[in-house]
Amino acid sequence: MLINDSTTLATETPVYLTHDDLLYFNAHYFNLNPNDFSTPVTGHIDILQIRNSLIHILDYKSEASKINPIHQLTIYALALASKTKLPLTMFKCAWFDENNYYEFFPLHLVKKKSISKK
Repeated sequence: MLINDSTTLATETPVYLTHDDLLYFNAHYFNLNPNDFSTPVTGHIDILQIRNSLIHILDYKSEASKINPIHQLTIYALALASKTKLPLTMFKCAWFDENNYYEFFPLHLVKKKSISKK
């Protein structure tokens, strides 16, 4: 993929999220409880691409239609955002197999909604 696909910039990319990373996101109104995690949280991103001005985190799952790795992929996005100092708005996550492809924006899952005052 690295040779034949101009959007793929890395495969099997290791990521980690520390307790301090979780504290940072929590302090910036992300809906994360650092005490819910045993840190460091580690993993690897199967495919990392840049498409349409977004960083895509892709994970192959052999039975993609039967599982829901949203939590895992969101952690990967948080870890990568933390280490690159890029905003989470620049990330999109997806999982796939030979027949299915599912994607989402991780920011929508972890950012606390602001309450507007009238």
